[in-house]
Amino acid sequence: MKFSRRLLLSASLATLLATAAPAVCAAAETDFPVPDALRHTVTEPFWAQVNRFYDARGNVPIWIENGALTDRAKQALAHLANPDQEGLDPAHYSAADPLQALSNEPPGDPAVTLATTLAADMTITGQLLHFLYEVRHGRLQDPESVGGDKAFDVEKALTLLTTAEDIEVALQNAVPGNAPYRALRRALSTYQAMARNNGTTPVDPIPGGPSIKPGNRDGRVPLIRDRLNQLGDLIAKPSGNEGDLFDPALVQSVIQFQKRHGLEPDGVVGKQTLAELNISIAARIDQITVNMERWRWLPGDLGDDYILVNIAGFRLQVFELGVPSIEMPVVVGRPFRRTPVFSAAVSYLEFSPTWTVPPTILKEDIIPGMRKDPELLAKKGIRIFSSWNRDAQIIDPAKIDWHAPMSQLVSYRYVQPPGPKNALGRVKFMFPNQYSVYLHDTPDKTLFDRASRAFSSGCIRVERPSDLAALLLSDQPQWTETEIAKAMALDEPVKVPLSKPIPIYITYATAWAGEGGTIEFRPDIYGRDASLQESLAGSPK
Repeated sequence: MKFSRRLLLSASLATLLATAAPAVCAAAETDFPVPDALRHTVTEPFWAQVNRFYDARGNVPIWIENGALTDRAKQALAHLANPDQEGLDPAHYSAADPLQALSNEPPGDPAVTLATTLAADMTITGQLLHFLYEVRHGRLQDPESVGGDKAFDVEKALTLLTTAEDIEVALQNAVPGNAPYRALRRALSTYQAMARNNGTTPVDPIPGGPSIKPGNRDGRVPLIRDRLNQLGDLIAKPSGNEGDLFDPALVQSVIQFQKRHGLEPDGVVGKQTLAELNISIAARIDQITVNMERWRWLPGDLGDDYILVNIAGFRLQVFELGVPSIEMPVVVGRPFRRTPVFSAAVSYLEFSPTWTVPPTILKEDIIPGMRKDPELLAKKGIRIFSSWNRDAQIIDPAKIDWHAPMSQLVSYRYVQPPGPKNALGRVKFMFPNQYSVYLHDTPDKTLFDRASRAFSSGCIRVERPSDLAALLLSDQPQWTETEIAKAMALDEPVKVPLSKPIPIYITYATAWAGEGGTIEFRPDIYGRDASLQESLAGSPK
């Protein structure tokens, strides 16, 4: 999947000077055209706002006084010198000296000098606006409906740049305010330090071979120990005398590493664990950077109370007053029936729901299944109705020709009533959306024990639905645990509206900071990281 390129704000001094009108005086209106090099990224209305801003201040430079950079300018440019600290591409930011053109200016014509000064000043402004835009809204067009802050207020950004008492603090605070982004920012710093200290690739890539089990001796054990030590996962620091024994202390270190990377924590170094151990620090930095970009697409303030689902992490969290109050495993869509990324608001619960089988599952699962096993619907307790009308009649599956055209078979309505076999379990949590995706219970609890849980047809199964229901209905005293249990055992559906809808963000994060700030990584189950990284690498400079 390719991502659309955003309207970036960048400028190079050379192109800006080349296109700047030389005969500009303090009393005239500036009319610096968009530099040719920026026309693919900067719109005319945007650049017009920058020109108008300078006009309104009488063309008085913001960053340059008497041919020299102000202290504020030096602080701002120093901040721009390390955009990689925010996971941004340094190539997007000019390293050229903004005063170089002034030093080359022949003396004599004040108007030309003013034009050159303004061009240099606007270059600095453009670079800072570029930074504010990228760090807050992302380098790429948000390809997913996650409810982010879509509009970039140029006038507000210009006011910030000119009025902030401490420009360094202002730029630091311009990053997204949500806690996950800031935690990833700290993780990025940690891995960048690892890269400086250890290099960007494993010193000794660990070769493949048979699985290494606790108590085994294997020539690769010292390499595994060194790698875990490099990554900070080694519980006991090596003495140098451990040899090739896969001892208990190293087993525990491997288990910690496996948990941190979403692997089965069995303490066995098999194919998957070895693959994760051999991923370079540089690749992990890219992975963190990709996930920071995703968080820029979300609102800077997620709100006090909200639900956060991480598809790649197979987990759900409910936040109250910005703090996680409950967390549980979830099952998400299979790679060929992906759970979409979007935001909405949970507005009601439905206890003891019916399940109307969606067309995709009919075509790909139910109807092919009936052709193989005529008792499939009976086993699942699914009823067939003659149409989608309210007065539709129940049809005996034995009277249907299951080899008839698919268009005829999907015209019937297939409904599973409430009960222990219902695919939605005993409750579903509804947030109306274009994808017909929701949270729900499940009669099959065994999948929650798996480390990787991409098994659904797109909806999200939750491990502890009664706990989630109790939390969401906690401001309605009549909904005690007993009443919730009764409602989940009825023969007919019961809808219960929430007192106040709660935002829900369905996200896709393959890197995040867990408890204690420990960075966690997950496999890219949908292949989203690779396509996003490719688009970031190809985004305009």
